[in-house]
Amino acid sequence: MEFDELKRIVDRQSGKLDELKGRKKDIEKEIDSLLSEQVLLQETHEVLKLLLDRMSHDNVEQIEGLVTFGLKSIFGHVYSDIKFFFHKSVKRDQLHYEPMLSVDGIEASLDDSFGGGMLCVISFILRIIVVTNLGLYPLIVGDEIFSGVSEEFQKPCSEFLKVMAERMNCDFLLVTHQEQFSENAHTRYKCGKSSNKLSIKKF
Repeated sequence: MEFDELKRIVDRQSGKLDELKGRKKDIEKEIDSLLSEQVLLQETHEVLKLLLDRMSHDNVEQIEGLVTFGLKSIFGHVYSDIKFFFHKSVKRDQLHYEPMLSVDGIEASLDDSFGGGMLCVISFILRIIVVTNLGLYPLIVGDEIFSGVSEEFQKPCSEFLKVMAERMNCDFLLVTHQEQFSENAHTRYKCGKSSNKLSIKKF
């Protein structure tokens, strides 16, 4: 085997190795993001359970309806039937609410759910509900909170956020590399570096 041919083979394999390393980093970053989202969802769920105990049956149905509306708005062009609901049971003489998801006839708890994208959306909507019900200032800040939402769902997710901002009178400040989320933003900023300093430009 000629030296030049051997070198080309080594270069190709090195390129493939670098590509795999890059993909590994991206996957690890997505896993970390989803794990953080799962922890945040659990914390939100704990606060939500306290709110549910104080709410009437109609209020609970409103929460189920709002989350279901969001999921259908974003994922409805792929899945024909999506529903978020609470499974109610009595444990130790107390009413217990377990958040559940039904997709095309398959039911599962959020821990055994249907992908990180839906988990991100559910977590975000529940945060909106918690913030508004606790009477906190309606500003929600999120850093890559929709990183689990794949590209085909980013545009409808962006459109849903605009509807929610107007309907709930909330402001969402999102930090993201997913450019499709900027399409429906009322105000957009781009961050970068200039002379080793952080620069923020409105566009």
